[in-house]
Amino acid sequence: MSAVQRLLQDEEEKLYQLFLYKTGDPHEARDLLQDLYESVLGSLDSFALVEDQAAWLFRAAHNRITDWYRKRSRRNEVSLDCEEDESASLLDMLSDFEGLEDRFFRDALYDALFQALDALPEKLRMVIRAQALEGQSFRELAEEWDVPMGTLLSRKREALRLLREALADFADVWHEMRNEKRGVI
Repeated sequence: MSAVQRLLQDEEEKLYQLFLYKTGDPHEARDLLQDLYESVLGSLDSFALVEDQAAWLFRAAHNRITDWYRKRSRRNEVSLDCEEDESASLLDMLSDFEGLEDRFFRDALYDALFQALDALPEKLRMVIRAQALEGQSFRELAEEWDVPMGTLLSRKREALRLLREALADFADVWHEMRNEKRGVI
């Protein structure tokens, strides 16, 4: 076992606990730890030159936490489009609930979502269904529908704006529920 592997193994639990404490989410903590390890292993030559490698690991961990908080602070809107940002998407919201109270909320959200989708103008609804829900690319849609990609992007942006407005009440409740789950006051 190399010195770097030994260091990573020795510090793994402390780093994981740091990430867990700062994020409150075991999945996020694991992802951040994995990202840190990939960074170290991807630059072994420069890491070998670091004098205090353990201190560097924890400084890099703190930097990742800072980045995580920055991304999180931009997550104030509910998004249907996971490609445009890494915010908590509507799909995350729908899958994030457990228990009876959450099931009622989730069912109400589904109802509101489908009503909001049905209320969209046909051209906007088609783009959302094809791209955001069925996973077709804008390039595929542009060729299939003979519509410029810019037009499709514009339609999707407008559709998302209208959906955000229609679901704004749910976003507030969802953020409150997530904070309660994490013990954030």
